[in-house]
Amino acid sequence: MSGILDNRTRIMDTVVTLEGRRQMADGKLKIEYISFTDNATFYDPSVISGSADATTRLYFEQCHLPQDQITFEADDSGKLKPFKNNKNINLSSGKISDYKFKDEYSGSAREIVNYLTGSQFASTASKLLASSIDNFKNLYVLGTRDFIFEDEGFGTGVSSIEFKTSDTNPLEDAEFHSRLINDLPSLFDDKVFSKSINFKYLPPINKLDDPTVVKSDLNVIENNKIGDYARFGEYDEYTEVELEDDLKEIEDAGFKRTITFDPTSMNNKIVTQFFEINDSDMKKLDVVEYGTYRHNDAIKNVYFVGKVFVDDNDTQTFVRMFTLVFE
Repeated sequence: MSGILDNRTRIMDTVVTLEGRRQMADGKLKIEYISFTDNATFYDPSVISGSADATTRLYFEQCHLPQDQITFEADDSGKLKPFKNNKNINLSSGKISDYKFKDEYSGSAREIVNYLTGSQFASTASKLLASSIDNFKNLYVLGTRDFIFEDEGFGTGVSSIEFKTSDTNPLEDAEFHSRLINDLPSLFDDKVFSKSINFKYLPPINKLDDPTVVKSDLNVIENNKIGDYARFGEYDEYTEVELEDDLKEIEDAGFKRTITFDPTSMNNKIVTQFFEINDSDMKKLDVVEYGTYRHNDAIKNVYFVGKVFVDDNDTQTFVRMFTLVFE
């Protein structure tokens, strides 16, 4: 939240919100986007100049508001952290609670926490997720509308999608119907992460003065490596051809669903969040970006959505649940 310091200079008084302070305390504050808003701004029309001079008005000092937080944050286990909203819904560690105060005979009062379950939890969770959109709307972010080439609004072709699983779909091989976490590849050996620079095989090599040399190239590594270092994962990365083959398998099994965003903007800047909700708590799913590539004259941006588990060896394993393709 920001405000004008005085009425003579264009200086913005910027403060770190409560959510920003929490991320700073966790050492995870990363500023990536900045938006401007005219929320609570009073426009007084003027016949001569179009708008009356605002420099003589009084302004409220900046403060923390629920709309300062738009996306849900989660810990490493996926449990959601408290989320500011205007519906007075209390969220902690993925559970929704109802606070009550009970008077004791001694004259004092004690706090009673009741965690919601079942249908009450499901309905309240839907309201809580909708509050993310409400917070974004209440920001009143400044933007430009192109009334000639763009439609006003945003929509999807369908509002809900269902997937039904059986003993034969989507996995036909009976061997893969049930898998143990210990049998799945770890993060360092999973092909899903093979294109991420953090998981590439990058052993120390001799110093190269040529800036045009790609130091992550396996041939360059082999010719200039200092010593023999063990590699955790496979040498071949998850290529676009292999990914397209997997997507074709999913489509042939009947587990492909298409969503059309219409109307939408020309840039199609979309913010998405994925959650797992049961009868008593909700978790935020993890998203792994595969990258962008061209296939059949279409540019595709692929993301893998799933959960991270820890096996008996305290090794983290990513279980892919969905593959999202934006094109």
